[in-house]
Amino acid sequence: MRSLIIHLSMLCLLVPTIASAVTPMVAAGGHHTVALKSNGTVVAWGRNDYGQLGIGNTNIYQGPVAVPGLTGVVAVTAGSNSTYALKSDGTVVGWGNNDTGQLADGTTTLRLSPVAVQGLVGVAALAACDSHVVALKSDGTVVSWGITSSTLAVVPGLSGIITVATGATHSIALKSDGTVFTWGKNDYGQLGVGSPGVDFFSPVAIQQAELSGVKTVAAGLNFSVAIKYDGTVMTWGNNAHGELGNRWRTTNNVFVSPVPGLTGVTAVAVRGSHVVALKSDGTVVAWGDNSNGEVGDGTTVTRYEPAPVNGLVGVASLAAGTAHSVARKSDGSIVAWGANGSWVMETPIAWSPWWWELILLLHTPTRL
Repeated sequence: MRSLIIHLSMLCLLVPTIASAVTPMVAAGGHHTVALKSNGTVVAWGRNDYGQLGIGNTNIYQGPVAVPGLTGVVAVTAGSNSTYALKSDGTVVGWGNNDTGQLADGTTTLRLSPVAVQGLVGVAALAACDSHVVALKSDGTVVSWGITSSTLAVVPGLSGIITVATGATHSIALKSDGTVFTWGKNDYGQLGVGSPGVDFFSPVAIQQAELSGVKTVAAGLNFSVAIKYDGTVMTWGNNAHGELGNRWRTTNNVFVSPVPGLTGVTAVAVRGSHVVALKSDGTVVAWGDNSNGEVGDGTTVTRYEPAPVNGLVGVASLAAGTAHSVARKSDGSIVAWGANGSWVMETPIAWSPWWWELILLLHTPTRL
């Protein structure tokens, strides 16, 4: 089996390697959050009306609660109302909403507890967004499912892939030679190949010199992001809420362009219409839609260029939900900000308004 170097970048994506040592991480869905602990178990909290917390009921939890019976996990990722776990044996389990077959268990039945993705083995990484999932296999090929079918489908023409990402209706793959492939809907230019409104149902390579030296890729609702090895960031696609970080207001970009002045970036978390970026010094900047405070700058003003997340240092990894953001710090604590209907601690509560805006440090930091 060929060895692959798998890079990690979160939002609608998570791309870790299968390894004996588990690296703690966080993932965020529509209105729920999931955390992988160093012992390979998983905890979750937040909205749970589709069973996306995996705890066997639909109660809302404001504090971390363990997913029963789930062990041996090496990575987690989340769709809007579903959650997925990659296990150390290369298999995948999922739970939550299943109305478009996104759990690939042969049904469209909602699942309150983890079920196996049928027929899927040898997985190295997962990327999930609204209602579909893309899996990178250890041989460098890619399979996908959801949206219209629960059947696993091999994505044609891809080999030697090291990173995958998926937005609402498009997907991205990074090849070991640095080539970036995209496919899916292209109504906002999110594929980076020009021709807005022309969809591509098979992968097409982005042919732009600016997109060389790519380290990893990520995808939001209708836009795309790439981090280069030099720490700069490239974006393309929809810019209605400043998603591209290029200081322009509402102008979409069907071709790849840099985020001006942004350097030293090591990872990004992308979902919905905002981006959160981790810098090499452990600080965080963010931009895009901020109507729920998800940028974390203490306002609800849309940010068309990167803005520092207030007071946040020592960050190890990030996750972005539809309207909230999450950071795992190097000391194991978790900080979150943005939409906040699910953060009363310790016990299940009745569903409360999820649009509160604030930056929130968990009352008792959760060590993973």
